[in-house]
Amino acid sequence: YYRELALPHLIRFPQRIAQESVDPHPEGLDTWEPGSPVMDIEWTETLSRGPYVIPGVTTVQRLEGSSPGAQPERTPLDLFIGIDCSGSMGNPAQILSYPVVAGTVITLSALRAGARVMAGLSGEEPGRFCETDGFIRSEKGVMTILTNYLGTGYSFGIQRLKTAFLDVPEPPPRPVHILVVSDSDMFHMLDSHKDGWTIAEEAVKKAGGGGTFVLQIGKTACAKGVERMVSIGWDVHRVCNQEELVAFAR
Repeated sequence: YYRELALPHLIRFPQRIAQESVDPHPEGLDTWEPGSPVMDIEWTETLSRGPYVIPGVTTVQRLEGSSPGAQPERTPLDLFIGIDCSGSMGNPAQILSYPVVAGTVITLSALRAGARVMAGLSGEEPGRFCETDGFIRSEKGVMTILTNYLGTGYSFGIQRLKTAFLDVPEPPPRPVHILVVSDSDMFHMLDSHKDGWTIAEEAVKKAGGGGTFVLQIGKTACAKGVERMVSIGWDVHRVCNQEELVAFAR
């Protein structure tokens, strides 16, 4: 249902342009050793060496190098999308959930562009959360999370960004844009959680692809909080009601 609602609004998902692409080119042969992927065996050359295939002796694999390509390389940003699923948010199985529609528009656009997506619902603190197992390419896996429902807590938990970006040993393999959909309770979350603002600042830096808070607040409300969000590296988009989330997603 939500996929069908989102399809007319799909967008060209942002990409980053590298200085130049690279093209593969062959650089000869090397011995294929047992334990290496079978798909790497160059069968034509292997069978030309004799009628018997002896792993590690007659088996060979193709070596490939790379050379600068003629066109710039375009790489889509990966996406982390976190949606407030606290008690103030409706169950998408019972009422039309505009946060889910907007999330589906952006998620399907990202997957279509070749990005990987990590999706999470959070109703903290205290409360519960559910999320994909890291960044995935499965539309079904992401949509299963987006259309779930928690109804606990009061806001999206900032701890989810700590777990996804700060508690992992290595930075993301390519830039990630963080998108969090919540309301004015997000400011209370950042103020009351230990190191809440620090987590938000460090997470968006480590993600490398920018971050956006989409908040259901008035045009002039929470001015100091919004100013602080911007100062630590986030974009902030205000919506007056949930219906405006679809226009934001487009």
